[in-house]
Amino acid sequence: MRELDGEVKVSFTTVSSYSGKSSGEISYASPNLEDISNSNVIIVEDIVDTGKTLDFLINQVKLLNPKTLQTCVLLDKPSRREIPVTIDYLGHTIQDLFVVGYGMDFKDRFRNLPYIGVLD
Repeated sequence: MRELDGEVKVSFTTVSSYSGKSSGEISYASPNLEDISNSNVIIVEDIVDTGKTLDFLINQVKLLNPKTLQTCVLLDKPSRREIPVTIDYLGHTIQDLFVVGYGMDFKDRFRNLPYIGVLD
């Protein structure tokens, strides 16, 4: 966020296919977006593994006709990929590990850790 210039608007949504491991079923809470047609949009995602969730979200946002659409992902697990997705901005590539902290959780726990850790 600190690297973006100009006026920035942020909307949040909940998109998930997790309950310990990727279930493949996506739950989605549609955000109350104002008109984003002709806007430059960046989807920010914590982690991508199968690609199903990010692909779903990309397709939902495309329905709103943004001017441009890019993705920014903190962690990528390419070894788990089932659907190809484009990641425009990537923090780190990781192995197939279950990680928590820095906003990521396991059963609503560990989000508040100030680091990313591996859950055994």
